[in-house]
Amino acid sequence: MDDRIALLSAPLSVPLTLVEVPDVMRARLASLGLRPGAQLTLAQRTTGGGRVVALGSSRLALGETLLRQLRVVVA
Repeated sequence: MDDRIALLSAPLSVPLTLVEVPDVMRARLASLGLRPGAQLTLAQRTTGGGRVVALGSSRLALGETLLRQLRVVVA
């Protein structure tokens, strides 16, 4: 069973594991700490459909388009 969901659809404040990153953005996202296997949570929603992602002690604001492309599983 495939339990991967788009990061956009993931619930807030639930531990998540990043499992899929688009190839065209892999290097850029890796430089921000977003690589497959990363543990993260969605901290809050933003206006315009984005989310703030908590990744360790860092917080990253991601847009809706990117959130639709990233796949996570509940950790």
